[in-house]
Amino acid sequence: MARKRAAASLLSHGGKRAKAAATAKGEVLMYRELYSALRIAQIRHEELLREAEQERLSQALRWQWQGQRNHRRRPSLLRRLFGLDSQARRRPVL
Repeated sequence: MARKRAAASLLSHGGKRAKAAATAKGEVLMYRELYSALRIAQIRHEELLREAEQERLSQALRWQWQGQRNHRRRPSLLRRLFGLDSQARRRPVL
């Protein structure tokens, strides 16, 4: 009798269990896809941040280099003595 009941319950619930298992499996696959897409987006975001940081650093170095180059271009003593130097007021003549 108990065996009949077990068989009957298996017949009535078996399909539901299989459906629930398939749904769970589908959800797992869906979550796995979502997670991998999220991970790809995170990695791409990190790459973009690194690229932006690298660009900022290279730009800063470029500005620094240009500043040093402009700083080294000192006008001749004659130009400074005759007042043709735009920065003469800031620097002593000798």
